Amino acid sequence: MSEEMPTSEVTAPATSIDALRVMAHPARIRLYELLVHHGASTVSELARRSDLAIGSVSYHLSQLHKAGLVMEAAEEGTDRRQHWWKAVPGGLQWSPADFVDSPSHRRVSSLAQQMFSERRMERLTQWLHTWDQWPKEWLNAAVETDTSLELTPDELEEMAAELQSVVRRWSRRTPTGADSSRRRVFTMIHAFPLADDAAADHE
Repeated sequence: MSEEMPTSEVTAPATSIDALRVMAHPARIRLYELLVHHGASTVSELARRSDLAIGSVSYHLSQLHKAGLVMEAAEEGTDRRQHWWKAVPGGLQWSPADFVDSPSHRRVSSLAQQMFSERRMERLTQWLHTWDQWPKEWLNAAVETDTSLELTPDELEEMAAELQSVVRRWSRRTPTGADSSRRRVFTMIHAFPLADDAAADHE
């Protein structure tokens, strides 16, 4: 299993346990998402969009900066009183298998996975509460599907790579021309062995 929080420009991703530890916080996940989605932003803009106090935003940005996940973007503004930040290209990518040998690292990885999953569920819940406010073309285009598959670890890894490749290809696609119907679309894919199968293996 791997986790990924990409940026629009892909370079070397951040993978250190320190970066993961810093990101295992709902406010930092939110601020990082805002920088990815909106590009370089000032502290005051981020505070307004996140409903956080300016002092809190500055603190969380400093932690993200120490972890190599955000950088200052002084070139974006001419007013030196405004402090600009942007996401570091490459995002955050890791596999829990990278940290399985250390109990403390396992705890950090588990907490990060929990935080990211809760954020995904927040988005899904929001969609479920607001779907009827969207035009029919968006309702017809939205996808909700699940299935159970008989896979080996190698097959699951192969399938995951194919799915990630499709998502990355679309995320790198450059829109051509102005289109007023274009909206940001949240994509979530889950694939994992079933817990009851794991229990049966030990009977």
